[in-house]
Amino acid sequence: MRARPDEPLASVCEVPGCRSRATERHHKLRRSQGGTDEWDNTLDVCAWHHRVIHDNPGWAYENDYLRRKSYCPKCGLTAGHWKGCEG
Repeated sequence: MRARPDEPLASVCEVPGCRSRATERHHKLRRSQGGTDEWDNTLDVCAWHHRVIHDNPGWAYENDYLRRKSYCPKCGLTAGHWKGCEG
């Protein structure tokens, strides 16, 4: 997977139906919780949707705009590697 911290933002907000210009890069799992700059953890959004995501966590979790930090049930490590974990 490609990282994208230095890549330019998408031209439009990546929230479906929004046609506003993307101005911010949102991390689904916060970097302070171990989130990365990988494609599957980021979303380029307009400032309004970025605020909506953080002000409405229930909706954001349901729509995969926010993710909770999860732990491998076999070894306790984070980042969802457990599909192939041998514990």
